[in-house]
Amino acid sequence: MGICFYLNSPTYKHFRPNSEQELKIKNSLPQKSCQKIKEKYDEFGQKTGLTLEEFVKFLPLNQESLFMKRIFHYFEQQKSKKVDLEAIYLMISKIQNKQNQLETLFDLYDLDDDKQLSNQEFMIFYKENQNFFLPQSKPLKKNLSFKQQQFKEWASENLDLENLQNSLNLFLNFKDKKQVISDMIQRVNENISQNQYSKVYIISAQWWNKLKCYVGLNSAYFQENFEEISQNQLEPGGIDNSDISGENEGELRPGLMDKDYNIVPYETWDYLKNCFGITDQKHIYKRNFENIANKIDLELYPKVKMMLGVQAKENENSIIQEILFDNQKELKMNLDSTLNDVRKKLFKRFNINTQNGKEYLLFFQKVQESEWKMVIDLDDSIQNYPPKTFFTITKLRKYPQSKNSDLKQNQNIINQDSQIKLQLYKQGLSPQKCFDVQTKDIIYTGIQNQGQSCYINVVLQCLAETPYLSNFLYNQSYQNSITLLNSLSKSKKKQPQQTSLTEELSLLVKQLKEGIEQNISIDKFRDAVTQKILDFKKQPIYSIGQPGDSNEFLKDLLENISVELQESDKQKNTIIETLFQGTKTQKTKCNQCQHQRGQDEQFIILNLNVLEMEDECRLQLIFFKKHKLIETENQFNEIKKERIILQNNSKIIHLQDKIKLLKNLNQDQYEIAYKYQGAFRRISYDDNQQELSTLGIRSKKTIYVYELGNQQEAKQEFQEISQIFKYPTSNFQQFDIVNFKSKDNIWREGQIESVLEDQYFIQDFSQNQGYHINHQDISQFRKNVVNQLKLKKIEVYNYLNQSKNNSYKQICKPMIILIPINQITLQELKVYIYKQIQRFINIYDFQEQPNFQNPQSLQDEFKKFFNQPEFPYRIRLLDKDNKCLYCKKTSIIVNNSQTNCNGCEVDPIILKFDDASKPKIILVWNQSQKYLKQLKITSDYDFQLEDYLKQYSSPQQLQKNCQNCKIPLFDQTFLCIAPIILIIYLQKPKITQVQFEINSQNIKDCLQEGEDNVLYDLYAVINLKQSQIQKQNYRHYTAFVKKQDQWVEFNDSQSKKIDLPKITSKNACLLFYIKQEITDNVKFQIRDFF
Repeated sequence: MGICFYLNSPTYKHFRPNSEQELKIKNSLPQKSCQKIKEKYDEFGQKTGLTLEEFVKFLPLNQESLFMKRIFHYFEQQKSKKVDLEAIYLMISKIQNKQNQLETLFDLYDLDDDKQLSNQEFMIFYKENQNFFLPQSKPLKKNLSFKQQQFKEWASENLDLENLQNSLNLFLNFKDKKQVISDMIQRVNENISQNQYSKVYIISAQWWNKLKCYVGLNSAYFQENFEEISQNQLEPGGIDNSDISGENEGELRPGLMDKDYNIVPYETWDYLKNCFGITDQKHIYKRNFENIANKIDLELYPKVKMMLGVQAKENENSIIQEILFDNQKELKMNLDSTLNDVRKKLFKRFNINTQNGKEYLLFFQKVQESEWKMVIDLDDSIQNYPPKTFFTITKLRKYPQSKNSDLKQNQNIINQDSQIKLQLYKQGLSPQKCFDVQTKDIIYTGIQNQGQSCYINVVLQCLAETPYLSNFLYNQSYQNSITLLNSLSKSKKKQPQQTSLTEELSLLVKQLKEGIEQNISIDKFRDAVTQKILDFKKQPIYSIGQPGDSNEFLKDLLENISVELQESDKQKNTIIETLFQGTKTQKTKCNQCQHQRGQDEQFIILNLNVLEMEDECRLQLIFFKKHKLIETENQFNEIKKERIILQNNSKIIHLQDKIKLLKNLNQDQYEIAYKYQGAFRRISYDDNQQELSTLGIRSKKTIYVYELGNQQEAKQEFQEISQIFKYPTSNFQQFDIVNFKSKDNIWREGQIESVLEDQYFIQDFSQNQGYHINHQDISQFRKNVVNQLKLKKIEVYNYLNQSKNNSYKQICKPMIILIPINQITLQELKVYIYKQIQRFINIYDFQEQPNFQNPQSLQDEFKKFFNQPEFPYRIRLLDKDNKCLYCKKTSIIVNNSQTNCNGCEVDPIILKFDDASKPKIILVWNQSQKYLKQLKITSDYDFQLEDYLKQYSSPQQLQKNCQNCKIPLFDQTFLCIAPIILIIYLQKPKITQVQFEINSQNIKDCLQEGEDNVLYDLYAVINLKQSQIQKQNYRHYTAFVKKQDQWVEFNDSQSKKIDLPKITSKNACLLFYIKQEITDNVKFQIRDFF
C-alpha cells in the first residue's frame, strides 16, 4: 500500500500554543518534576537547547526513532532546530497521562491541522508506530479516516501505550533502575496470569537468575555463583539465550524443561532489552501464548509452517508476479507433507479451480537464492526445503521472473518465527513434554539372497535411490500406462492380464524406501523376471538359482520396463529413455583424404574397457614450484599434479620434453627425483639417453619435479637474502662473523671466539684453526673476502617429533633447494627454507609474518619470527654420516641418546658445507602443529576414470584401409548426448583400482572435441568381488548407495553405514551418476511423467 502526501502539507507539524495555553500546560507538572527535569537538562550544558541526538538521550522513552523524531520536530524552535527547557516542559505535560497521549498522537499526525486524520495521515501513523499496536489488533480497512474522538475510541481497543507510560514514569520519578527492574520482575507472573497475551518472550533462566541477583532478589544464587564479586558490581550483561538456543535461527534447544527458561510479556522484554541489550539477535524467541481460565497454553516449539509470498498471474506469453502485501498468504504444512500437498494448498488459498491440477507447474525459490526452480518430483518431502521458501504455480511452461528487492520486501512481512517443525501436542502436559519428538533408528532394508540372487539385489537397491525414477515407482505414477497396455493386450489377444515388471518393481521400491523391515523377499519380482525377460527362444535369461551379471541384468530390466511403459504412442519416450538413454557417435576417418562416415547409437550403460595398457608408461608428475623471496602478493600455490603417457622404452630426454611442454622449464631450472626400493633418488642428466626402465621407473610411478631456477636466478636470490642481514662494521663482539687478515696477509672468514684486551681470538672457517688478530686487521663480514659462489643442490628432509616417546620419523617427501654452500649463514638459510616450504604448506597461516616490504627492520623481524615458541619446525644440519656439522656428534634424530646432538643452531655452521661431507638439511616438525595435514602428499598413482574416458574417445587404427588412399583408417567413438543418469560399466580383466570422483565427475574427455564440461554426482556403486577357492571361481556383488546424505553398504540382507573413503573400492564395477545441470526442456519432459 503506497503513502501519498499533499504537496501543500508539511512533513512535520509544529506546536504553537498561545501564552495562556502554555502557562496552563506547564502548571500541570508538579514542581518537583520540573526541578528534576531542569537538573537533567543542565547536565547537557546547553543553554540554547538540545539537538535531536541529545534529546533522544535526554528523554529515553524506548520508542521507535521515527516517533522520537516527530515529537522533537513538534516542539522544536524553528530557527535553532533545537528544543529548549520550556519546550520540554510542554512536551512532558502533553504526554504525562493516557488521555493527553492520545490527544498528542492525534495532533502529531494531523498534518494539515483540519482536526481529522485522513487516510494518508493515518497510514503515516501506522507505519511509524508499529510497536504501539496490540497483537490482536483488528485488520486495517481501506480508506480509514478519524476525527479526534473517533481516533480515541479506536485507539483504546487497538493501541498499547503502557510501555510509553512506564518509561515516562521512570523518567519523572527518577527511580533507581534496580528498583524498577525489581518491581517489574515481581509483577511478571501477575501480569501473565491476569492478561490474555497472544505473544510472550522466552528468556534463559540462567540469565534471569543473574538479573534477579543484580536487583537483590536471588541471594542464594549470588552466594553460590559469585562469592568473590561485589553484588553492586554484578551486571547481568546483555540478554543471553545461548544456553537454550537450538541449531537454527529462531529455534529453541529440544527438550527444554520448565526450570530452563522464563516467559515475560512484551513490556518487560522491551525494557530489559533497552537496558542491557542482547548478545545475539538470532536468539530472540517470541512465542504464542494463551491464558484461558488460568490454564497456561504456551507454544514453546512453534507449529509447522511453510511460507508463501508470491502468486503468479499469466497471460499467453509471460508470467506476471504479484507480491501479496495486503493479503498475506501463509501455508502451514505438517512435516510428513509432500510438495503435492503444498500445491493443493496453493489451489485452495488462491481459489484456483482445477480438476486434478496436472496442468499446473510448481516452482520454488529459497530466500538466499536469486532464481526460481521447477519442482520435478511432487512427491518430494517438505523436510527437504528450508523455512522461508517461496512457492508459486503457473500453467505456462516458463520460469517466473522476480526481482530480489520484491522477495526481500515479501520476506519482511512473513512471520520471522515460521519454521518447519514436527509438533506433538498432548493435552495437560507441560510445554517441554508436549513438544518432545521421539526419534527411532533408521532401518536400511536389505534383500534376502534366494539362491545366486546377489546380482539382482544390488541392482534393486540402486534403482530404489535413482533420482526421479525412484519416486515415479514409489508413487505408482506409471499406472495409466500399465493399465492401458494390459487392456490393449487383453482386447487383441484375448489373454488374461499379464504380470508387470514395473508393478512388481514399484512394490519393492516402496518397501525399500519405507524401511519398515530389516530385509525383504523378492520372490514375486523374480517370478516376473522369469516370465518377462526372455531370450530369442522364449526361455528365461535369469533363472532362479543361476548366477548372472549385474550389468546385463540392469540393461535388460530397464529395456523391458521401457517397453511396458510405451503406451499406445510408440513415438513417445518413456521415463527410462528420458533418464538413462544417451547417444554415442562412431566415426571412421582417413587422416589423409579426411573422408569420414559416422553413425549414431543409443545406449543405457556406457561400457569402458579397463586395461593395464601394458604398451604405455603412465607417470604422475608432482611439481614443486619455486617461490621468490619477495612476492607481489600473498598467494599459496598448491602442489600441482600432472599425468603423462610415455612409451615403455622412453628415455630421460622424453621425460624432459614432457616437462618442457607442461611447465616451459629448461633442464637447468629443475631437478627430478623419485622413490625406488624405499630410497629417494635423483635422476642424473649426464646421460639423458638412458631408458627410464633401467632406473626402475615403470608405469604408475610418481616423479617429483623441483623447480630450482638457473644459476643466474640463484645468485640474484642470494644477493637479496644477504642484504637482509646487517653484519657489524666496528665494536665487534664475541660470536660475530667477520673478515680478518691472517699473518700471511690473506683475508679470510671467521668467527670471534673471545675478545682480549688489544686483540681478538678468531676461528678460521676454511682451515679450522684459531688466530690472535689485532683490531686493525678485522673488517665487516663479506667486505674483504668475496668468494666465488659455489651453488649446490641440497636435499631437505622432513621429520616429525613424536613427543610421546621422543622419537622421530620421516614424513612426506624431501625437497631440493639450490644454495651457495660456501657463503650462506644459518640465518640466511632459514630464510631460504621459510620461502621454499611454501611448496608444501600455506605459510600465510602463521600467526606472525615478516614484512618483506620493510628491509630496514627485516633482520630483527626474522629473528623474532623464527624464535617464536609456536614456530612449527626447527632446522638441523647433518653430514653424510648423520652427524651434526657443528659439534660432530651423532644426531638424536638417528639415535635417541642423551649424549647425542639435540640440534645446534650456531652460525656460521652452514659454511662448513663441502662436497666431501655431502650435507643434508633436516626440518624437525612439532607434533601438535596443524601444518602436518598439509605436509601429507598423496603420491600413489592409480588409474583414474578420466584415463579410461580418454581412451574411450581416442582414435583406434583399424585393419581396414581407405579405398582412395590405401592407408589404414581410424575409428573414434565419443558421446554426443550425455544422459541424465549415467551408468558406467568398468570392464576389468582383473582387479584394477580405478579412482573416480564422488562429486563433480567430469566426462569431458569422452565428449566431442570442443564440448564444455559436463559434471555428474555419484549416488550408487555396484561392487564385484572375485576369488578362487580350490580352483573354483566365486563372485559376489555388493552395493554402496547414497540414502539422503548417508552412504550405506548393502550385502544382500545385511546393511551398514560406511564412510566416503571406502566408496572408491577396487571392486567397483558399475557407477551410477546423476547429471548436475539439467536443461529446462528436459525438466519439463520429466515433469510430465508424474
